[in-house]
Amino acid sequence: MNYELEKAGISPLTNKAIDTVELSQILLPTCESFKLNDLAKSLNIKHTNPHQADSDAIVTAKLLMKLQRKARQLPFETLKLLSELGKGLTRETGGFF
Repeated sequence: MNYELEKAGISPLTNKAIDTVELSQILLPTCESFKLNDLAKSLNIKHTNPHQADSDAIVTAKLLMKLQRKARQLPFETLKLLSELGKGLTRETGGFF
């Protein structure tokens, strides 16, 4: 997104971000695919208009909420370790733990 913003002469975004693909790979390692539509199907999230910005944003939010619930089920020591290992993840994804 920042690439396109800069191309248009607009300042890049500087807000914090979490990569739901990385989180899914960590918390749902047995999924066959980490594409948004595939994750939605595997988690029973209705995705009526794939590749449409508003639909993708809503599904991503629902995915994040399911990942949060999954993470809350992990033992504290596991979360502590993931937090330490998460320092090398994209953007602020490691801070999720």
